[in-house]
Amino acid sequence: MTKEHGCTETDRAPFPMIRHSNGGRSAANTIVPQLQKGMRFGFVASSDNHRGFPGAFGEGVVGVWAKDLSRASLFEAIRARRTYAATGDRIALEVTLNGQSMGSDVAKTADREIDIRVEAQDSIAMIELVRNGQVIERHFPEDHSSAVKLPGRAKCRVQYGWGPWAALDLGRTCQWDMSLRLDKGRFLQAIPCFQSGPYEEQMQDRLRAVSQRELQLQSFTSRVQCYAEDPTKAVVCEMEGDPDSVLTLQLRQPVEQTVEARLADLVEDNVVTFTGVFTSESYIVHRLLGPTEYSAKLRWSDQRPRAAADWYYVRVTQHNGQLAWSSPIWVG
Repeated sequence: MTKEHGCTETDRAPFPMIRHSNGGRSAANTIVPQLQKGMRFGFVASSDNHRGFPGAFGEGVVGVWAKDLSRASLFEAIRARRTYAATGDRIALEVTLNGQSMGSDVAKTADREIDIRVEAQDSIAMIELVRNGQVIERHFPEDHSSAVKLPGRAKCRVQYGWGPWAALDLGRTCQWDMSLRLDKGRFLQAIPCFQSGPYEEQMQDRLRAVSQRELQLQSFTSRVQCYAEDPTKAVVCEMEGDPDSVLTLQLRQPVEQTVEARLADLVEDNVVTFTGVFTSESYIVHRLLGPTEYSAKLRWSDQRPRAAADWYYVRVTQHNGQLAWSSPIWVG
């Protein structure tokens, strides 16, 4: 569905195939026309960037609904098409039709109940249900979401990098060493957003949970070979706290620096910090997201008494441009 070269949902999908490739997208060879011909296959994504960096952010990642993480279970799930494709953010996407999982063949029936569960890593802009290549339902969570409620759960993206401008020919690699601490609260999970370039055996990103209140990160960013000219990486932290909980970012490299922010203040504003004078690297502690912004549960019903055969899949779009697609479900 998507990889370092671009997206092949249709010839009009975002991320056209212009990077590191011999040409643009052939409309007939994209996914929707092939499904319309009657082919049956699941959706996956992977980086295909030749650097051996699994899960490279932004270049495609595959999600698998497996019984466990054993080799046998993973391959069983892939062969059963219980897979979904995402561009970079690890969006959890679960879709069933009449209780049958994505990738399934469902016997002919007029009544179809499609259940969708989404756990995103940024605010969800739109969830779409596609039938036979046409969108038949759209849901906009922001029409129903509420502001972050504290005490409670929230997500915060800590993004770091930028630095010397490519236009000034100031490309360089920057080493990062930092700790994230949460006073009067706890981290529930931390999701990495690590891209691949440049890939060096001795420079690998390492994210470690010291405790429920502290994370340690050793990483690097560079304008050399960075994907999509975006010299940044990030960690998405899901946390639980109250208005007076304090998130502290303590930097040891590239400079010694400490930034503190109350969760109540991060509801309305982010924190942008520079590590030095002009062209130095910088980092952002983004505004908080509430659960109603990054998660959703939906049920859509479709009545098709005269249809011979149909196929459905779900597309999720976040406000930051990251997407996910479920494998199709075929009926009849």
